[in-house]
Amino acid sequence: MNLHGKSMLSLFFICMLLLVCSSFTVARERVALVIGNAAYPSEALTNPVNDAKAVAKVLKQLHFDVMLVTDANGEQMQDAIESFGEKLHKGKEAVFYYSGHGVQYNGDNYLIPVDAMSRVLVPKHLPSFCRTLDYVVQLMVGKGSDMNIVMVDACRDNPFKRFYKDIGAEKGLASLSRKADGTLISYATAPGEKALNGTGGNSPYASRLVELMMKPNLLVEMMFKELRSKVVSDTDGEQTPWMEASLGGEFYFNPELVNDDGRFVQIRGGEFTMGSPEGEVGHLNDQIRHQVKVSDFYMSKYELTVGEFRKFVEATRHSADLRSLSGAENHPVVYVTWNDAVAYCEWLSSNSGKKYRLPTEAEWEYACRAGTTTSFNTGSNLTTDQANYDGNYPYGGNAKGVYRQTTVPVDSFAPNALGFYNMHGNVWEWTDSLYDKSGSNRVLRGGSWNNNAENCRSANRNNDTPDNRNNNVGFRLVFVS
Repeated sequence: MNLHGKSMLSLFFICMLLLVCSSFTVARERVALVIGNAAYPSEALTNPVNDAKAVAKVLKQLHFDVMLVTDANGEQMQDAIESFGEKLHKGKEAVFYYSGHGVQYNGDNYLIPVDAMSRVLVPKHLPSFCRTLDYVVQLMVGKGSDMNIVMVDACRDNPFKRFYKDIGAEKGLASLSRKADGTLISYATAPGEKALNGTGGNSPYASRLVELMMKPNLLVEMMFKELRSKVVSDTDGEQTPWMEASLGGEFYFNPELVNDDGRFVQIRGGEFTMGSPEGEVGHLNDQIRHQVKVSDFYMSKYELTVGEFRKFVEATRHSADLRSLSGAENHPVVYVTWNDAVAYCEWLSSNSGKKYRLPTEAEWEYACRAGTTTSFNTGSNLTTDQANYDGNYPYGGNAKGVYRQTTVPVDSFAPNALGFYNMHGNVWEWTDSLYDKSGSNRVLRGGSWNNNAENCRSANRNNDTPDNRNNNVGFRLVFVS
């Protein structure tokens, strides 16, 4: 192909980028009330406060304005519900989550404050000292929120059974009797059945809920169907979550906001713990844990490919190492220096009118972890079925795997919970961050195809000079909106 033909291809590539980068969208405003009640006198529960905190943390990561209330008495619950209602209006997405004691009486589901045990002496006291689920739902519907999602893990047992038998004669909660358009209600278990506290730090329902809310681009109805299946399996059939839905549109807890060609994913900013605990195998002094905040950003789902880098070299006649162009088109580009990566970002930015750069180290780890706190975003272990590294050197005492001795295509293996591929292994990735403020070395993250599993941990750090190149180093892009 002559140089003119190559230039036309490059121009076409730039025009496509202009089109896709103009298509990013913004989500609706989101607000949530999360309540966890556990400290009931004589009827204390184990996990509701843990459940509420876990749910609130995930909702904050998903850009909800979250009100968290724990071990609330009747007045505190009422104040929280009223404050929640004041935030609701058309254009909002609203979420209500409750974990704690709940009973049904005469077809109404009552959410129990922690002080109600000594105040409810006969059934007719319930409306005076407890709030009904229907009250909360009708408040949300009446405020006109575009989407209302209600989650209730409140069917554990009848806390009043010591005092009289006519409350909660049937276990669990009842279906709502009034119309609730634009609302989905998820119960931890089926009507009239009892939910479990769980043997760990969270209930079976909450454990799966926080996992699935982070799953990208999962329609809410499908999410709760998957939750149902997983909880049934986890409890050996003892607990079956239930759902009532009357939604007029689509809702995603974690909408995967991508551009038209699917290469960039929006990361909703937040605060997270960066680094690794001292007891983690492979922990070094440059990985001390600390809290970090990141703002919203878009990052490419894949490492930059040989084919993409080739277009840049052909368009600019950039002085690149010929080995960087010798791999398969869909494999990550290697033999690129930090300076090469920056030059690519500058070229893309100047030709598209948009701003591209390398991720900061904090952005990279935030995207890699995808809400996890374990050694890898896959958990406490990383197998060679999950990432490309030297399987002769597994993590800890885990079994050995394969050693492929080269890179693999950038879309290999399953993505993490945010939709990013190969954050562990394949190639080290340049970041924009200095390793040491007094020097010029730049941070590398992720490990590579010829490293052991330990070097692929979410918190592991490496560094190199900006002008050095290796057969296991590449990069991915951040788009700044």
